[in-house]
Amino acid sequence: MSTDTGSSVKWRFKGISKLGTHQEVIWNPRMALYLVATGKNVGINRAIDDQRIGTVVLKDYEQVMGFQWDQKEGKQFVVYYKHGLAKVYDCTTGGSLQKVIKLVSSQDPSVSLSTAVWAKTEWKTFDNSYAALDMDLSAMMPGMVRIVRDSKQITMAPLEPWGPDLRNPEAQIILGHSQESHSYVMTIDDLISVEFKSGVDKLFKILPPKYKHGPFVGVGEGGSLEYVYLPLTEAPLMRELIKSSGQVQFLCTYLLENIALCRSDLIEPYRLFLARITNAYDGDLYEQLCDIVLTGYVASDLEDWLCNSIGDKNYKRWKQLSSRMYGDLNNVLVLAIVPACERLILVCEKLQGIHRSLKLQKMAGISDFHEDEWDSPEIQTLLCECQKLLTTALKITTDLNREAALHSVFADWFFDVMMESVDEDYKKPARNASPFDIEQYLASCWRDASETARIALLEAMATEALVTCSDDINMVYTKPWVLDLVKVSEPLKTLHTLAPTTTDLARAPPETRLLDAVSDDAGTVFVASTTSARPGQVEVSVTSGHSTTIGTFYASMDDLTQPCTVTDASFVKCDNGVATLVILHDDTTTIAANPNPQLTTTTVSRSPLLAAKLTSTAPQQITPQPNFPAHRLSTSFPGCPLSVHSDTLMAVYEMSCEN
Repeated sequence: MSTDTGSSVKWRFKGISKLGTHQEVIWNPRMALYLVATGKNVGINRAIDDQRIGTVVLKDYEQVMGFQWDQKEGKQFVVYYKHGLAKVYDCTTGGSLQKVIKLVSSQDPSVSLSTAVWAKTEWKTFDNSYAALDMDLSAMMPGMVRIVRDSKQITMAPLEPWGPDLRNPEAQIILGHSQESHSYVMTIDDLISVEFKSGVDKLFKILPPKYKHGPFVGVGEGGSLEYVYLPLTEAPLMRELIKSSGQVQFLCTYLLENIALCRSDLIEPYRLFLARITNAYDGDLYEQLCDIVLTGYVASDLEDWLCNSIGDKNYKRWKQLSSRMYGDLNNVLVLAIVPACERLILVCEKLQGIHRSLKLQKMAGISDFHEDEWDSPEIQTLLCECQKLLTTALKITTDLNREAALHSVFADWFFDVMMESVDEDYKKPARNASPFDIEQYLASCWRDASETARIALLEAMATEALVTCSDDINMVYTKPWVLDLVKVSEPLKTLHTLAPTTTDLARAPPETRLLDAVSDDAGTVFVASTTSARPGQVEVSVTSGHSTTIGTFYASMDDLTQPCTVTDASFVKCDNGVATLVILHDDTTTIAANPNPQLTTTTVSRSPLLAAKLTSTAPQQITPQPNFPAHRLSTSFPGCPLSVHSDTLMAVYEMSCEN
């Protein structure tokens, strides 16, 4: 049966590439590049000359689940891991890591990804008449800083703008499926991760949306289809909710990291050094140093300690650590921690307003509305804790500056005392040091806890209050509200296996093996499969919408010349309800006589006479054939080359369309 379905696909053989042992090749849909997965590494190759332009070393390569190029620009690719991570790399910089995305909020052992897809969709935006109300106060504040540290110092660098630009309606969504937990996991703009149930146990592939606000399509290994709709992308306020909730999480993490840095990189080195040199003296250093301030007399054992345990070298080290601690602590507090607290307060106020708006929408038509349900108590608690944290940080900053001034006076006085013990000819310069200031510093830093010890209080407040409250907001409000706007259809069976013959009935039930699945811009889904009972036959099922199966077409490779077995198949073209399928098969009569695989192409479309029927072009063999035993195909939309693979070789064909 042959019907004209438009332009027919022709192939031009380009050549054979020696890739070495490889597991997979992934063609770039926008640029003349391809990835070569070799186990521990993934290489970025140019298609024109097979030159390698970058290599990515894969950590935990045993956990790698799959790869995917960015479908819009082709500059980035993502590596999926079974334990729920997705790492994004940039091919224009030789494969540098851009970001790590968590598809699951925690390392849940019940989640093991079997397939995933990275797609870009559009959010519905607010009407332009609301633009005057969209005032981001935090954007008017001075930019935030990130702390850059090395073995000697920490420095400040501008922090890149955080989160997605809400003026850009594009949203990046990664949707994955876990076979163990029978559920989907989804992350939106790398801000929030949610998990929801699936009606299909094992997914073969997830197809991305093909039109605005269109569904994802989960293709089960048995051929069933499951549609995942995201009506949340049609609610602009939901995007504001997701971004604000994500910003709360980001700022809480930012605060914790910088407070921990103050303790580990600034306070702890100074404290350990001071403890080491003070432990070398057996007496009460505070009393002895106060006696020197009062009488000027240095006891002999203290003089030995000053000469042997302090000396010029350790004094310089002590001065360096203390100056760095006071100076950098002030910088981190003033430039990082205090601004983060201020921004967190603003975001909490905004998030409370978003919650009120969403609750108002949900409560429309409800007569028994109570005013105490208007605000979200978890946000109010977080807001109060942020205000306490800001007040504490400002108080610590003020007291720390006062202590730093006293430290400077004490350091000069202590240097004079040390040098007089080390060098009898040392001439003490005239200083305006106040004995009261020296005694006050000794009391606060050598007897009582220094102001730096209050950083631990700041860290405890942030850990106990901020993290707990922000997690509660996500679990109680953000995630449930997002899941309310995620809809999963009932699984739809699409494959219609032929009735078994008498010979088939005597055997075990046939196993269905999916070969490929694709959808066109209208959402029509094409699924190609074969069965163990009919290994030389390909079944193509076409489904339009989430409830209508148009029909099923069977392509028998046995009718070409002689019996054969279908090895692989891949759709190479799909538009306007017409799909072109390339089938890789081999001769089963005598492998020794003809070890080379055969390639056949066929086009499947709706019948122009009966809408519920399918028609196709007669299968056409592709020549020349690759001169090696091959067992898989690889291609990508739109218009990528078709490659045929053995374990070490790749034959490449280029598509051309002729009327």
